Amino acid sequence: MAGSYKINPSAIKKMTQDIQREFDKNPIQLPVNADSPAFRSGDVYNGPVINVQGDNTQLAWDNRDVQQSNTVNPPSDIAAGFEPLSEAVVRILKEVHASGLDPEDIAAVEEAGKEILDEVTKQEPEQGRIKRAVTYMKGLLAPLVIRIAESAAEGAGEGAHDWAATALDVLSQDVGYIVNR
Repeated sequence: MAGSYKINPSAIKKMTQDIQREFDKNPIQLPVNADSPAFRSGDVYNGPVINVQGDNTQLAWDNRDVQQSNTVNPPSDIAAGFEPLSEAVVRILKEVHASGLDPEDIAAVEEAGKEILDEVTKQEPEQGRIKRAVTYMKGLLAPLVIRIAESAAEGAGEGAHDWAATALDVLSQDVGYIVNR
């Protein structure tokens, strides 16, 4: 019959005290010898352990103010004719974090940009993959261009996301180039 038992807090407390008494009688001791050949410089015994993987990973520890930066450089071996596209994608990847897009959209833009840059560095880029990734990236950046147009209509400043409009123009031109190639 489920649920017919009752927990006895005083019995649990007594059991915990009995176990602790046994541990106190027989403490566990481990010898530590820093000069031992078994000691490796990468071993950490009393301190935080942080494992970081990935390119351009940044950490801040015990800082009052943190300033982050992200440097994205164009790949060095770009297939002929894809240079303007790769430059536009690199600029997008540099600027997208300050764009105001949702973090999920930023991640999607980065993923599409990486796919484009990976493809244009191949000996013979697959144009269909590039076209799909560019079209997807344009769709993600479209809300920024709409904001620019709305800001201009309201008489606001030139707009902080002019790079997005310029990048979309370049992406559109390059998609047309790829299709007609």
